[in-house]
Amino acid sequence: MAPLQEVFAVQSDPFSPQFLRSFGITRLGEITGLDTIGIPVWFATRPNSRSLSVSQGKGVTDDQAKISAIMEAVECAVAEQPRQHVTEFATIEDMARQQRSVIPFFDLARVNPHQLDPTRQRAWVPGTSLISGEQRFAPYELVGMDMRSDMPWDRHAFRMTSQGLAAHFSIDKAIEHALLELVEHDASSVVDTFGLFVNNIREVTDYEGANADLDAILEKVSKAGLDLHIYALPGRVKLPVIAAVISRQVNGPSGVISRAPAGIACRTNVAEAILAALLEAVQSRLTDIAGARDDLAMDRFQQSKDGVARNQPPLIPLAKLEAEFRPARQSSMGWQDVLKLMRAAGIEDAYMFPLKSPVPDVHVVRTIVTGLDAHSGSFSEMSMNSILLTTEVLSTAC
Repeated sequence: MAPLQEVFAVQSDPFSPQFLRSFGITRLGEITGLDTIGIPVWFATRPNSRSLSVSQGKGVTDDQAKISAIMEAVECAVAEQPRQHVTEFATIEDMARQQRSVIPFFDLARVNPHQLDPTRQRAWVPGTSLISGEQRFAPYELVGMDMRSDMPWDRHAFRMTSQGLAAHFSIDKAIEHALLELVEHDASSVVDTFGLFVNNIREVTDYEGANADLDAILEKVSKAGLDLHIYALPGRVKLPVIAAVISRQVNGPSGVISRAPAGIACRTNVAEAILAALLEAVQSRLTDIAGARDDLAMDRFQQSKDGVARNQPPLIPLAKLEAEFRPARQSSMGWQDVLKLMRAAGIEDAYMFPLKSPVPDVHVVRTIVTGLDAHSGSFSEMSMNSILLTTEVLSTAC
Protein backbone atom coordinates (compact mmCIF):
# COMPACT_ATOMS: atom_id res chain seq x y z
CA MET A 1 0.00 0.00 0.00
CA ALA A 2 1.23 3.44 -0.89
CA PRO A 3 2.09 5.98 1.83
CA LEU A 4 -0.95 7.80 3.17
CA GLN A 5 0.22 11.19 1.99
CA GLU A 6 0.11 9.85 -1.58
CA VAL A 7 -3.33 8.34 -1.09
CA PHE A 8 -4.91 11.50 0.28
CA ALA A 9 -3.31 13.77 -2.33
CA VAL A 10 -6.01 12.76 -4.81
CA GLN A 11 -9.40 14.34 -5.25
CA SER A 12 -11.49 11.41 -4.06
CA ASP A 13 -11.89 10.69 -0.36
CA PRO A 14 -11.77 6.89 -0.02
CA PHE A 15 -13.55 7.05 3.34
CA SER A 16 -16.52 9.07 2.09
CA PRO A 17 -19.91 7.31 1.77
CA GLN A 18 -20.15 8.39 -1.88
CA PHE A 19 -16.79 6.79 -2.73
CA LEU A 20 -17.67 3.56 -0.94
CA ARG A 21 -21.12 3.35 -2.58
CA SER A 22 -19.50 3.70 -6.01
CA PHE A 23 -17.95 0.26 -5.46
CA GLY A 24 -20.83 -1.34 -3.59
CA ILE A 25 -19.11 -1.15 -0.20
CA THR A 26 -21.74 -0.89 2.54
CA ARG A 27 -19.63 -1.29 5.66
CA LEU A 28 -16.11 -0.88 7.01
CA GLY A 29 -15.33 -2.74 10.21
CA GLU A 30 -12.40 -3.45 12.51
CA ILE A 31 -11.48 -6.95 13.72
CA THR A 32 -8.15 -6.08 15.34
CA GLY A 33 -9.56 -6.78 18.82
CA LEU A 34 -10.40 -10.40 18.00
CA ASP A 35 -6.69 -11.16 18.31
CA THR A 36 -4.14 -10.42 21.01
CA ILE A 37 -1.45 -8.87 18.80
CA GLY A 38 -3.00 -5.43 18.33
CA ILE A 39 -1.93 -4.90 14.71
CA PRO A 40 -4.74 -3.15 12.76
CA VAL A 41 -6.87 -5.36 10.50
CA TRP A 42 -10.09 -4.03 8.93
CA PHE A 43 -12.67 -5.39 6.50
CA ALA A 44 -14.88 -3.99 3.75
CA THR A 45 -18.22 -5.62 2.94
CA ARG A 46 -19.97 -5.75 -0.45
CA PRO A 47 -23.23 -7.74 -0.08
CA ASN A 48 -23.91 -7.80 -3.85
CA SER A 49 -20.46 -9.08 -4.73
CA ARG A 50 -19.95 -11.47 -7.62
CA SER A 51 -16.78 -12.84 -6.03
CA LEU A 52 -15.71 -12.04 -2.45
CA SER A 53 -18.24 -10.15 -0.33
CA VAL A 54 -15.71 -9.61 2.49
CA SER A 55 -12.31 -8.08 1.74
CA GLN A 56 -9.68 -7.54 4.41
CA GLY A 57 -6.84 -5.10 4.83
CA LYS A 58 -3.92 -4.63 7.20
CA GLY A 59 -1.49 -1.88 8.06
CA VAL A 60 0.74 -0.29 10.64
CA THR A 61 -2.05 2.21 11.40
CA ASP A 62 -5.84 2.03 11.30
CA ASP A 63 -6.01 4.32 8.28
CA GLN A 64 -3.58 2.14 6.35
CA ALA A 65 -5.61 -0.97 7.21
CA LYS A 66 -8.84 0.76 6.13
CA ILE A 67 -7.32 1.82 2.81
CA SER A 68 -5.96 -1.68 2.28
CA ALA A 69 -9.40 -3.24 2.85
CA ILE A 70 -11.12 -0.68 0.62
CA MET A 71 -8.72 -1.16 -2.28
CA GLU A 72 -8.97 -4.95 -2.02
CA ALA A 73 -12.74 -4.56 -2.36
CA VAL A 74 -12.36 -2.05 -5.20
CA GLU A 75 -10.25 -4.48 -7.26
CA CYS A 76 -12.96 -7.13 -7.25
CA ALA A 77 -15.84 -4.66 -7.58
CA VAL A 78 -14.41 -3.30 -10.83
CA ALA A 79 -13.23 -6.65 -12.26
CA GLU A 80 -16.65 -8.24 -11.66
CA GLN A 81 -18.35 -6.15 -14.35
CA PRO A 82 -17.91 -7.90 -17.73
CA ARG A 83 -20.18 -5.43 -19.53
CA GLN A 84 -17.70 -2.66 -18.74
CA HIS A 85 -14.65 -4.46 -20.10
CA VAL A 86 -15.63 -6.88 -22.88
CA THR A 87 -15.43 -5.41 -26.38
CA GLU A 88 -15.45 -8.50 -28.60
CA PHE A 89 -17.37 -11.78 -28.82
CA ALA A 90 -15.62 -14.31 -31.04
CA THR A 91 -13.97 -17.70 -31.16
CA ILE A 92 -10.21 -18.09 -31.12
CA GLU A 93 -10.41 -19.00 -34.81
CA ASP A 94 -12.46 -15.86 -35.53
CA MET A 95 -9.90 -13.68 -33.78
CA ALA A 96 -7.15 -15.17 -35.94
CA ARG A 97 -9.14 -14.61 -39.15
CA GLN A 98 -9.79 -11.01 -38.13
CA GLN A 99 -6.07 -10.57 -37.40
CA ARG A 100 -6.77 -9.61 -33.80
CA SER A 101 -3.79 -10.66 -31.67
CA VAL A 102 -4.55 -12.64 -28.52
CA ILE A 103 -2.26 -13.46 -25.62
CA PRO A 104 -0.31 -16.74 -25.92
CA PHE A 105 -2.12 -19.51 -24.04
CA PHE A 106 0.59 -22.16 -23.90
CA ASP A 107 2.95 -20.35 -21.53
CA LEU A 108 0.50 -18.79 -19.10
CA ALA A 109 -0.52 -19.67 -15.58
CA ARG A 110 -4.23 -20.24 -14.92
CA VAL A 111 -4.62 -21.78 -18.38
CA ASN A 112 -5.16 -25.44 -19.22
CA PRO A 113 -4.37 -25.37 -22.95
CA HIS A 114 -5.52 -28.98 -23.41
CA GLN A 115 -9.07 -27.86 -22.59
CA LEU A 116 -9.10 -24.96 -25.05
CA ASP A 117 -11.78 -25.23 -27.73
CA PRO A 118 -10.86 -22.88 -30.64
CA THR A 119 -14.45 -22.96 -31.90
CA ARG A 120 -16.10 -21.86 -28.64
CA GLN A 121 -17.56 -18.36 -28.48
CA ARG A 122 -15.66 -16.20 -25.98
CA ALA A 123 -15.76 -12.72 -24.47
CA TRP A 124 -12.55 -10.74 -25.08
CA VAL A 125 -11.00 -7.83 -23.17
CA PRO A 126 -8.45 -5.53 -24.87
CA GLY A 127 -5.07 -4.88 -23.29
CA THR A 128 -1.55 -3.81 -24.18
CA SER A 129 1.86 -5.44 -24.16
CA LEU A 130 4.02 -3.60 -21.64
CA ILE A 131 7.05 -4.45 -23.78
CA SER A 132 5.98 -3.79 -27.38
CA GLY A 133 2.95 -1.54 -26.80
CA GLU A 134 0.90 -3.69 -29.17
CA GLN A 135 -2.76 -4.41 -28.46
CA ARG A 136 -3.57 -7.91 -27.27
CA PHE A 137 -6.87 -9.50 -26.31
CA ALA A 138 -7.47 -11.91 -23.43
CA PRO A 139 -10.54 -13.97 -22.48
CA TYR A 140 -12.58 -12.34 -19.76
CA GLU A 141 -11.91 -15.33 -17.48
CA LEU A 142 -8.23 -14.32 -17.22
CA VAL A 143 -9.02 -10.64 -16.63
CA GLY A 144 -12.28 -10.45 -14.70
CA MET A 145 -13.73 -11.71 -11.43
CA ASP A 146 -17.38 -12.49 -12.18
CA MET A 147 -17.62 -15.83 -10.38
CA ARG A 148 -21.38 -16.34 -10.59
CA SER A 149 -22.06 -20.01 -11.20
CA ASP A 150 -24.71 -19.37 -13.84
CA MET A 151 -22.42 -17.36 -16.12
CA PRO A 152 -21.09 -19.08 -19.28
CA TRP A 153 -17.40 -18.75 -18.46
CA ASP A 154 -15.01 -21.50 -19.53
CA ARG A 155 -13.97 -22.93 -16.16
CA HIS A 156 -12.21 -25.93 -17.68
CA ALA A 157 -9.69 -24.00 -19.75
CA PHE A 158 -9.21 -21.02 -17.42
CA ARG A 159 -8.95 -20.48 -13.67
CA MET A 160 -10.42 -17.19 -12.47
CA THR A 161 -8.51 -15.63 -9.55
CA SER A 162 -7.45 -12.18 -8.34
CA GLN A 163 -3.74 -12.80 -8.98
CA GLY A 164 -2.20 -9.90 -10.89
CA LEU A 165 -5.15 -7.63 -10.10
CA ALA A 166 -4.41 -4.30 -8.40
CA ALA A 167 -6.07 -0.97 -7.61
CA HIS A 168 -4.40 2.32 -6.78
CA PHE A 169 -4.81 6.06 -7.15
CA SER A 170 -1.72 5.98 -9.41
CA ILE A 171 -1.77 3.93 -12.61
CA ASP A 172 1.97 3.33 -12.34
CA LYS A 173 1.65 2.07 -8.76
CA ALA A 174 -1.24 -0.18 -9.76
CA ILE A 175 0.88 -1.81 -12.48
CA GLU A 176 3.83 -2.14 -10.10
CA HIS A 177 1.75 -3.82 -7.40
CA ALA A 178 0.15 -6.17 -9.93
CA LEU A 179 3.52 -7.27 -11.32
CA LEU A 180 5.00 -7.78 -7.85
CA GLU A 181 2.06 -9.95 -6.90
CA LEU A 182 2.70 -12.19 -9.90
CA VAL A 183 6.38 -12.53 -8.93
CA GLU A 184 5.23 -13.43 -5.41
CA HIS A 185 2.88 -16.16 -6.62
CA ASP A 186 5.48 -17.51 -8.99
CA ALA A 187 8.05 -17.90 -6.21
CA SER A 188 5.56 -19.43 -3.79
CA SER A 189 3.94 -21.83 -6.29
CA VAL A 190 6.69 -24.45 -6.08
CA VAL A 191 6.51 -24.43 -2.28
CA ASP A 192 2.70 -24.58 -2.40
CA THR A 193 2.76 -27.49 -4.82
CA PHE A 194 5.60 -29.55 -3.37
CA GLY A 195 5.60 -28.24 0.21
CA LEU A 196 8.28 -29.67 2.46
CA PHE A 197 10.20 -31.32 -0.38
CA VAL A 198 11.64 -27.97 -1.44
CA ASN A 199 14.96 -27.64 0.33
CA ASN A 200 16.46 -24.29 -0.71
CA ILE A 201 14.33 -22.06 1.49
CA ARG A 202 16.43 -19.94 3.85
CA GLU A 203 15.48 -18.45 7.20
CA VAL A 204 16.24 -14.74 7.50
CA THR A 205 17.89 -13.43 10.67
CA ASP A 206 19.13 -10.10 12.04
CA TYR A 207 16.33 -8.01 10.54
CA GLU A 208 15.65 -5.96 13.65
CA GLY A 209 16.47 -2.29 13.17
CA ALA A 210 16.10 -2.38 9.39
CA ASN A 211 12.76 -0.56 9.32
CA ALA A 212 11.00 1.47 12.02
CA ASP A 213 7.54 0.17 11.13
CA LEU A 214 8.85 -3.39 11.06
CA ASP A 215 10.37 -2.96 14.53
CA ALA A 216 7.04 -1.73 15.88
CA ILE A 217 5.22 -4.77 14.47
CA LEU A 218 7.92 -7.15 15.72
CA GLU A 219 7.55 -5.76 19.22
CA LYS A 220 3.80 -6.44 19.21
CA VAL A 221 4.28 -9.99 17.94
CA SER A 222 6.90 -10.61 20.63
CA LYS A 223 4.68 -9.21 23.41
CA ALA A 224 1.89 -11.52 22.25
CA GLY A 225 4.23 -14.47 22.90
CA LEU A 226 4.09 -15.79 19.34
CA ASP A 227 6.81 -17.72 17.52
CA LEU A 228 7.81 -15.89 14.32
CA HIS A 229 9.93 -17.21 11.45
CA ILE A 230 10.91 -15.26 8.33
CA TYR A 231 11.86 -17.18 5.19
CA ALA A 232 13.35 -16.15 1.85
CA LEU A 233 11.77 -18.13 -0.99
CA PRO A 234 13.63 -19.10 -4.16
CA GLY A 235 12.36 -17.58 -7.38
CA ARG A 236 13.36 -16.92 -10.95
CA VAL A 237 12.97 -13.11 -10.82
CA LYS A 238 15.68 -11.28 -8.87
CA LEU A 239 13.33 -9.68 -6.36
CA PRO A 240 12.92 -10.60 -2.68
CA VAL A 241 9.96 -12.86 -1.93
CA ILE A 242 9.47 -13.33 1.80
CA ALA A 243 7.26 -15.67 3.81
CA ALA A 244 6.39 -14.86 7.42
CA VAL A 245 5.04 -17.70 9.59
CA ILE A 246 3.48 -17.10 13.02
CA SER A 247 3.27 -20.38 14.92
CA ARG A 248 1.20 -21.20 17.97
CA GLN A 249 -0.14 -24.26 19.77
CA VAL A 250 -3.91 -24.62 20.06
CA ASN A 251 -6.26 -27.26 21.47
CA GLY A 252 -7.91 -29.28 18.73
CA PRO A 253 -10.44 -32.14 18.74
CA SER A 254 -7.60 -34.67 18.91
CA GLY A 255 -5.37 -32.73 21.28
CA VAL A 256 -2.82 -29.97 20.91
CA ILE A 257 -2.04 -29.09 17.28
CA SER A 258 0.21 -26.57 15.58
CA ARG A 259 -1.32 -23.63 13.73
CA ALA A 260 0.93 -21.55 11.49
CA PRO A 261 -0.79 -18.71 9.58
CA ALA A 262 1.57 -17.40 6.94
CA GLY A 263 1.93 -14.34 4.75
CA ILE A 264 3.97 -13.99 1.57
CA ALA A 265 5.00 -10.75 -0.13
CA CYS A 266 7.29 -9.48 -2.86
CA ARG A 267 8.75 -5.99 -2.72
CA THR A 268 11.75 -4.23 -4.25
CA ASN A 269 13.35 -3.95 -0.81
CA VAL A 270 13.97 -6.91 1.53
CA ALA A 271 12.95 -5.11 4.74
CA GLU A 272 9.74 -3.87 3.12
CA ALA A 273 9.02 -7.41 1.89
CA ILE A 274 9.46 -8.72 5.45
CA LEU A 275 7.08 -6.06 6.79
CA ALA A 276 4.48 -6.77 4.12
CA ALA A 277 4.70 -10.55 4.65
CA LEU A 278 4.40 -10.16 8.42
CA LEU A 279 1.33 -7.94 8.08
CA GLU A 280 -0.15 -10.51 5.69
CA ALA A 281 0.48 -13.28 8.25
CA VAL A 282 -1.26 -11.25 10.97
CA GLN A 283 -4.22 -10.72 8.63
CA SER A 284 -4.28 -14.43 7.78
CA ARG A 285 -4.37 -15.28 11.49
CA LEU A 286 -7.32 -12.92 12.03
CA THR A 287 -9.02 -14.33 8.94
CA ASP A 288 -9.02 -17.74 10.63
CA ILE A 289 -10.29 -16.27 13.89
CA ALA A 290 -13.09 -14.23 12.29
CA GLY A 291 -14.07 -16.94 9.79
CA ALA A 292 -15.98 -14.42 7.68
CA ARG A 293 -14.25 -14.77 4.31
CA ASP A 294 -16.26 -16.34 1.48
CA ASP A 295 -13.32 -18.44 0.26
CA LEU A 296 -12.33 -20.19 3.52
CA ALA A 297 -12.16 -23.95 3.09
CA MET A 298 -13.13 -26.29 5.93
CA ASP A 299 -9.74 -28.00 5.94
CA ARG A 300 -8.16 -24.68 6.88
CA PHE A 301 -9.66 -25.23 10.34
CA GLN A 302 -9.32 -29.00 10.50
CA GLN A 303 -5.76 -29.73 9.45
CA SER A 304 -2.63 -29.27 11.49
CA LYS A 305 -0.32 -26.65 10.02
CA ASP A 306 3.39 -27.37 10.26
CA GLY A 307 4.71 -24.14 8.77
CA VAL A 308 6.89 -23.70 5.72
CA ALA A 309 9.75 -26.06 6.47
CA ARG A 310 10.02 -29.37 8.33
CA ASN A 311 13.71 -29.16 9.13
CA GLN A 312 15.78 -26.15 10.09
CA PRO A 313 16.68 -24.39 6.82
CA PRO A 314 20.00 -22.60 6.43
CA LEU A 315 20.16 -19.15 8.02
CA ILE A 316 20.94 -15.94 6.15
CA PRO A 317 21.35 -12.50 7.77
CA LEU A 318 19.33 -9.64 6.34
CA ALA A 319 22.44 -7.77 5.18
CA LYS A 320 23.66 -10.75 3.18
CA LEU A 321 20.23 -11.30 1.63
CA GLU A 322 20.02 -7.62 0.64
CA ALA A 323 23.39 -7.91 -1.07
CA GLU A 324 22.02 -10.68 -3.30
CA PHE A 325 19.40 -8.34 -4.71
CA ARG A 326 21.54 -5.34 -5.53
CA PRO A 327 20.71 -3.18 -7.38
CA ALA A 328 17.11 -4.45 -7.07
CA ARG A 329 16.68 -3.30 -3.51
CA GLN A 330 15.63 0.32 -3.70
CA SER A 331 12.06 1.23 -2.74
CA SER A 332 12.08 3.92 -5.44
CA MET A 333 11.93 1.34 -8.24
CA GLY A 334 8.93 1.57 -10.56
CA TRP A 335 7.10 -1.01 -12.65
CA GLN A 336 9.49 -0.43 -15.54
CA ASP A 337 12.38 -1.57 -13.32
CA VAL A 338 10.40 -4.58 -12.15
CA LEU A 339 9.68 -5.47 -15.77
CA LYS A 340 13.40 -5.26 -16.63
CA LEU A 341 14.17 -7.78 -13.90
CA MET A 342 11.42 -10.04 -15.19
CA ARG A 343 12.83 -9.88 -18.71
CA ALA A 344 16.31 -10.64 -17.37
CA ALA A 345 14.77 -13.79 -15.87
CA GLY A 346 13.57 -14.89 -19.30
CA ILE A 347 10.05 -13.49 -19.29
CA GLU A 348 9.12 -12.85 -22.93
CA ASP A 349 6.11 -10.58 -22.50
CA ALA A 350 3.79 -8.93 -20.00
CA TYR A 351 0.32 -7.60 -20.69
CA MET A 352 -1.68 -4.92 -18.92
CA PHE A 353 -5.47 -4.66 -19.02
CA PRO A 354 -6.84 -1.36 -17.68
CA LEU A 355 -10.34 -1.82 -16.25
CA LYS A 356 -12.96 0.91 -16.27
CA SER A 357 -13.59 2.35 -12.81
CA PRO A 358 -16.66 4.34 -11.69
CA VAL A 359 -14.28 6.77 -9.96
CA PRO A 360 -11.90 8.43 -12.49
CA ASP A 361 -8.87 8.74 -10.22
CA VAL A 362 -9.02 5.10 -9.09
CA HIS A 363 -7.03 2.86 -11.43
CA VAL A 364 -7.64 -0.88 -11.59
CA VAL A 365 -5.43 -3.08 -13.76
CA ARG A 366 -4.90 -6.75 -14.45
CA THR A 367 -1.46 -7.93 -15.48
CA ILE A 368 -0.76 -11.24 -17.21
CA VAL A 369 2.82 -12.40 -17.68
CA THR A 370 4.14 -15.25 -19.78
CA GLY A 371 6.28 -17.90 -18.12
CA LEU A 372 5.30 -17.19 -14.50
CA ASP A 373 3.33 -19.66 -12.44
CA ALA A 374 0.36 -19.33 -10.11
CA HIS A 375 -0.38 -22.05 -7.58
CA SER A 376 -3.07 -24.49 -8.60
CA GLY A 377 -1.69 -27.77 -7.36
CA SER A 378 -1.94 -29.09 -10.92
CA PHE A 379 0.84 -29.77 -13.42
CA SER A 380 -1.60 -29.09 -16.28
CA GLU A 381 -1.69 -25.40 -15.35
CA MET A 382 2.06 -24.94 -14.82
CA SER A 383 3.96 -23.07 -17.52
CA MET A 384 6.94 -24.76 -19.17
CA ASN A 385 9.30 -22.30 -17.45
CA SER A 386 7.77 -23.27 -14.12
CA ILE A 387 8.26 -26.97 -14.80
CA LEU A 388 11.91 -26.35 -15.66
CA LEU A 389 12.38 -24.28 -12.49
CA THR A 390 10.63 -26.97 -10.44
CA THR A 391 13.05 -29.57 -11.77
CA GLU A 392 15.97 -27.34 -10.77
CA VAL A 393 14.55 -26.71 -7.29
CA LEU A 394 13.72 -30.33 -6.61
CA SER A 395 17.21 -31.40 -7.68
CA THR A 396 18.50 -29.64 -4.56
CA ALA A 397 15.95 -31.26 -2.25
CA CYS A 398 16.72 -34.04 0.23
